[in-house]
Amino acid sequence: MAWAAAALALAAAAGFSVRSTSLPAAAPAVYRFDVRPPEGQVFPGANGVPRFAVSPDGAQIVFASSLPGQRDQLFVRRLGAVEAEPIKGTESPAGGGDSVQQPFFSPDGRFVAFFSGQESALKRVPVGGGPVERLASLPPQNCAGSWHGDVKLVACGATGGVQRLPASGGTLTPVTTLDASRKEFAHLYPQFLPDGEHVLYFAQTTDGDAAIYVGSLAGSAPVRVVKTEAMARFAPPNQLLYVRDRALVSQTLDLSRFALVGDAITVSKSVMVAGNSRIGVSTSDNGVVVLAQGTDVLGSDEILARDRAGRAVGSGPLELLISFGWARLSPDGRSVAFSRASGSQDHIWVKN
Repeated sequence: MAWAAAALALAAAAGFSVRSTSLPAAAPAVYRFDVRPPEGQVFPGANGVPRFAVSPDGAQIVFASSLPGQRDQLFVRRLGAVEAEPIKGTESPAGGGDSVQQPFFSPDGRFVAFFSGQESALKRVPVGGGPVERLASLPPQNCAGSWHGDVKLVACGATGGVQRLPASGGTLTPVTTLDASRKEFAHLYPQFLPDGEHVLYFAQTTDGDAAIYVGSLAGSAPVRVVKTEAMARFAPPNQLLYVRDRALVSQTLDLSRFALVGDAITVSKSVMVAGNSRIGVSTSDNGVVVLAQGTDVLGSDEILARDRAGRAVGSGPLELLISFGWARLSPDGRSVAFSRASGSQDHIWVKN
């Protein structure tokens, strides 16, 4: 079945560029426009991947915008409006820096939940602005959430597995548990599936065998869906959007057994992916897809070996496909060790 999508190509310094398409049919653009941060501001986010979400009805986009070095705040852009409007009450204190993280909508689109890095808390606020409620205390690293009915799912890099809490706030309860046999160290970016009982999430591992899984609120054994280096998003009625070979693809997810079926279709040849494996993609309940397009997927970092005269050594650059920190060459010149930040931890990798 074809599903409608609005793809929002985003340049981190410029804005969202919106066009309507129909997938998997090849029908191209119906409309296109830009969503830009306020003048003098930028979209914050790891590796330039912005923080945003589309409402369940596909009619609104909420995003974080930052006045560099001073404060950040949530804004909402209604697709029929000319400009985005600030959500009052979400302003971080002056000098607060990177404090407003990963917004997500309530099922009725009236509220936005978000993570405050400065206060290490999950909060919610009416879309039109108003009192901000603190719902739970959470560490700020790589947090994300999903809201279905009276339940919220949340996951942060420092907490390990996915957790649940009442929509009004309260006690956090584990939903998923890290599997030591798979060398998992974080379950991130949860999303409710349509039944409200099953949960899509990304499992990060120390051995590079990261994958998308489906777990359940009932605690049944998780089902491995697909190996990938980045998170995924479900788009109703039955499409899974994930990164494969540096492109964003869509493939049918059989919801009876949580298995991919049929062929994958390329949605975008480039989508922005942060070093923490977060992709710039959000989906609505009615099939609208919002994506941040970029020229690089999974980072563009590469190491090029040169001799002391500046001449290239070897067959070409070593492309890492992931963002890395420092790099060190082995004494024999045959291997390189580099650091990679994933979740709340740094890991050492070796490439021969």
